[in-house]
Amino acid sequence: MPTVSLSDDQRYARLCEVVKDIVARCATLGRALVLEDLDFARKKQELGSGPEFQRNYYRQLSGLAYAEFRRTCEARAADAGVEFLTVDPAYTSTQGLVRYRTQCQGSIHLAAAGVIARRGLGYSEKAPVRGTVTVPVVGSAVEWAIPAEIARCDGPRRWQKLHQGIRQAVVSHFRARRGAARHRPARPGGGPSKVGGETPPLNGTKRAGPAPGPSRTREATAANPSSDKRREQVCSG
Repeated sequence: MPTVSLSDDQRYARLCEVVKDIVARCATLGRALVLEDLDFARKKQELGSGPEFQRNYYRQLSGLAYAEFRRTCEARAADAGVEFLTVDPAYTSTQGLVRYRTQCQGSIHLAAAGVIARRGLGYSEKAPVRGTVTVPVVGSAVEWAIPAEIARCDGPRRWQKLHQGIRQAVVSHFRARRGAARHRPARPGGGPSKVGGETPPLNGTKRAGPAPGPSRTREATAANPSSDKRREQVCSG
């Protein structure tokens, strides 16, 4: 629900439309409405000092107005007789990525929403102790092999280690790609120029162009030979 470019009134109207649709679906299906108990002030502070690839996510958090969204959900749910629940948000995205991303057609956000719903029902997720985690990123994917030390950790500690390892793998990927872009060698032979689309020569010499044409005076004289005679008559007079 993008709200960054909207005014306060437009944002609130949009928020009410979305919440109304969510609560209506919960009432139709007879299900509870489950949200993460997020602390966005702390989350924004963490992302503000994080790597550059998280800047877009930080801007989304700034425009989301989660506290207002939560209050509206709670009020609408109470009016519609829908149960409203909040759950611990720890590692929901990581658990969705590891456990359910393939089942959710590659969407990490949809997989995380499934984890949140399962927590609302009282279920928990078992952390894997071996294998490879594939993280989709812009233009490619990052693969991270689960280290053997994960198996020696207890349940909650495993998800913490998985989260830290996946995050570090993604950060290293973007740093390596940025460094490769900075040190990419220049294209041999020169690139196309902005005007005319020609490639400049390597030796710095100028290309031989067409021989200069006759001057405009000679062209005019050739087109009108009587002009010289009239000029001589004026000078002699």
